[in-house]
Amino acid sequence: MAEDELPPLVPRPVWFLLALAGALAVAYFVAQHRAKPQAAMAIAFLYLWWFVRRMALTVQDRVIRLEMRLRLRDVLPASLH
Repeated sequence: MAEDELPPLVPRPVWFLLALAGALAVAYFVAQHRAKPQAAMAIAFLYLWWFVRRMALTVQDRVIRLEMRLRLRDVLPASLH
């Protein structure tokens, strides 16, 4: 299994909800210790990490599709591409 690959039989939304619960637990803990600006920063960094990761995966998917299209263009007859 690749490093960034999810374990089998566990839907991606479940992993997202687990990560969100962890982030909220950390934010709650920090807020209880009178560190509200740090809690806001922690949540902001977690959101930023998720957003950047999602963009990177989108670009990776596009590159893979482009590579497959280029390979198929060489293999398939002209009427199929």
